[in-house]
Amino acid sequence: MQIRIKFNKDGYAAYISHLDLLRTFNRMIKRSGIIPEYSKGYNPHSLMTFLQPSSVGMISRNDCVELKIVDGYDINTLTELLKKYAPPGIEIISVTEDVVPPFSNLCSAKYKVYIKSNKDICEMENVLKKDAVLIDKKTKKGIKEVDIKPLIENYEFFSENDFTVLKLHLKCGSVSNLNPSLIIKAFEKYIDGLKTDELKIIRECMLTDNGEIY
Repeated sequence: MQIRIKFNKDGYAAYISHLDLLRTFNRMIKRSGIIPEYSKGYNPHSLMTFLQPSSVGMISRNDCVELKIVDGYDINTLTELLKKYAPPGIEIISVTEDVVPPFSNLCSAKYKVYIKSNKDICEMENVLKKDAVLIDKKTKKGIKEVDIKPLIENYEFFSENDFTVLKLHLKCGSVSNLNPSLIIKAFEKYIDGLKTDELKIIRECMLTDNGEIY
């Protein structure tokens, strides 16, 4: 039996690594009494797959993880058990046997970034209006200068209280992926004297190649 769990990650849970998140879910499943299926081999592990790991410090909404468990569970029972044993910062939204669309169709994600700095919206917007936005990005082969502009689907700036808010639709997945933190690095590179006092990044949802929300 394969289930898809949708959850939010906030508070202290936003600051744990993906490996720790994996451990957190394994502990939650163990405490709930749900019996997972395990991989074969010398070091068996529960068959658990996350849609797309989020960065440390990033708040995540509508996140997804798929888990294979032994047959015989009622979905409502599973939902109540996982909600009961979810630790602070992890909010279980839903549990379903519907695993469509498949994780392999992941194409992009929407974010909201709150920035409190000594510069105004116009200067930040001018950076993203450039024909090319070059930034050093860590790859498997080392640090490489890349143009992140093609990875930005669209963006919108507005003000909210003392914050500059940037709504982003970015490429996301195994083929191409842009972390919003690189856009902040681009602001720091192209805007002289920029100082960021507060920063909050929220991944609001992830989408398939045809725009369907997970």
